[in-house]
Amino acid sequence: MNIILTRGLLPTSEGNICWTNSLAEALSTSFLYENTYIVGGSDIFHAMSGLVDGLLITRVHVNIGRGKSLILPLQKKLLYQSEKLIDYKTSYHYEIYKLKK
Repeated sequence: MNIILTRGLLPTSEGNICWTNSLAEALSTSFLYENTYIVGGSDIFHAMSGLVDGLLITRVHVNIGRGKSLILPLQKKLLYQSEKLIDYKTSYHYEIYKLKK
């Protein structure tokens, strides 16, 4: 299940995608499924720290000025890093981490 946490308007949830504005709802929905991904920005990461055992990060290779940055925990192991991808002239790559406890 993919749970997308947003401050914006909520599209209709369908299939394996659930949209919500509530972290509490995202968490309660996540317990209904074996494999759940909660998608959001750095605020979500900080709110969920200590509750997750892995991270799937999209690193976008662009400077957005006043954007928020994400400081990853020191106790982590990089499991996978994709090649650089380009979509609409913006480059990015994916990283998967296992968090060490």
